[in-house]
Amino acid sequence: MSMSNARMYGGIGAILGLVGPLIPRIGFAVEIAGLVLVFLAVKIISDETEDGRIFSDFLKAFIATVGGMIVFVAIVLVTVGTAFLNPKEFMPQNLMAVIGSIIVGFIILWVTLIIGSYFRKKSYELIAQYTGVDMFKTSGLLYFIGAILISDNSIWNWCFNNACCRNIGDSCLLLPS
Repeated sequence: MSMSNARMYGGIGAILGLVGPLIPRIGFAVEIAGLVLVFLAVKIISDETEDGRIFSDFLKAFIATVGGMIVFVAIVLVTVGTAFLNPKEFMPQNLMAVIGSIIVGFIILWVTLIIGSYFRKKSYELIAQYTGVDMFKTSGLLYFIGAILISDNSIWNWCFNNACCRNIGDSCLLLPS
């Protein structure tokens, strides 16, 4: 595979990731397809540059993000489920414990999103270093800042990811590390 394939997969994956939530019923599947294409693009770039850190950092970002989401959902389901299954215990004084547990879940989610976005930022910085496309650095920085500020800057990230992928080609510079 070549860098032009990575460009195509990354661009299409970024577009699918953006429009996925807008499509009723099958939007989640479209987002997953976009994620797979972005993973494939990052793997191709990692193989072409012969630097495994690019893909491993991207994979760490994914694992941290998904792990945080799973922990958060589990905390919320257990807390709320316990409160509703035992309505006698669901008194006003216990409401603070339920709210506190959900807040702890949010904090855990927030920390894992920051960790995941840090690894994504590292991966994108390596891609920028090897390809000479500095917009990858900007995209990684936007992900990181967005995680810290708890904001959804997906439109800005999509714009930068799409622009980054359009700047990769077979003739792009593979700069030494």
